[in-house]
Parts: sequence; structure tokens; C-alpha cells
Amino acid sequence: MNKFDLRNFITETESKSKDDQYPSWYEELTPNKKIIFHVALELFKSIQADIEAGNKLSINNRRIILDKVAKESGVDKSYISKRRIPNIIKFIEECNNKLERLWKSHTHVVSGRKLSKLQLEKELAKYKTLLAKEKDKNLSEAITNGLMHEISKSSESLLNEIAELKVQNADFRETIASLRLKLRKESMTVV
Repeated sequence: MNKFDLRNFITETESKSKDDQYPSWYEELTPNKKIIFHVALELFKSIQADIEAGNKLSINNRRIILDKVAKESGVDKSYISKRRIPNIIKFIEECNNKLERLWKSHTHVVSGRKLSKLQLEKELAKYKTLLAKEKDKNLSEAITNGLMHEISKSSESLLNEIAELKVQNADFRETIASLRLKLRKESMTVV
């Protein structure tokens, strides 16, 4: 009776896709080197997806960095060198070249001629004056708002003072009226 072997059940397309994904030297790698290869491959796929999604990436985020591969693989960064794993290093360099080409194809470069120094100085002066005007405008708005607040506060206190004075005035008028009445009564009794 034959032993069960999974390779007997792999279809031809599955084996081709596996061969397309992994280089011919993959089978010769040790388990640690396979882990490094898989980490590099996953980083490549992740960066490729980010670039294709149109995300803005810094140069370190759009390349496979060997230190990052070492960290994620759980090996010392000195282990990942051309001398120790030349095939994987070459693979990473090829991936970085592909990522660079992909990045260039997905970034929109603004074409046109560059401005001369004089034109740049004129534009700089124009933007400086615009900035100064905007600062002045903001400052005048802030001062106006502060003054309006102060005026409204002082007018409110003046209105309160006027109301108090009106009440006092009414009290004084009553007092004067009552005093006049008393004075009349007294003057009539005296005469």
C-alpha cells in the first residue's frame, strides 16, 4: 500500500502559482532563512498595497528595510547580510526596485518649469504681505471684539447705575413732596 502524499493531490495550477511566488532557491533555505524570506515577502506585499492605495509614504516606509526585516523575523540585524544570505538580500533589492518603480508610476509629478530666483523672491514677498495683511485683519478683529465686549460691559454697568439713580430720584421726589406738604401744613398753622 502506498503512503499518503499531499503532492499527489496538488493540481498543476497550484504548483505553478507556488513556483511563481517562490524563487527556485527557496527550498534550499534553512527554517530561519525561510522566516526571513516570508517576512520580506509580507513587507513587500504590504508596501505594495499601500502604494497602490495611494497612501503618502516616506522613503523608509516605501522600501523594505533590513533592520525591520530582522526585527520582525526575530534575528539579529547582523545576520541579514549579503555574505550570510545573498539570495534573500538580492530578492529584497529586487523587491525594493519594483517598489520604487511602482511608487514612481503612482506619484503625480507636477510638470512645468521651475521659477527663477527673482520670481521666487517676488512670490515670497507677495505671500509675506498677504500674511501681514491677514495678521493685521485678525488683530483688528480681536481688538474690535475686545472693545465691543468692554463697551457692552461698561454700558451695562451704566444702565444699572442709571436705573439706581432713577430709583433714588423717585425716592427724593417723594421725600420732597412729603416735606412740602408738611411745610404747607406748618405754615398754615403758624399763620
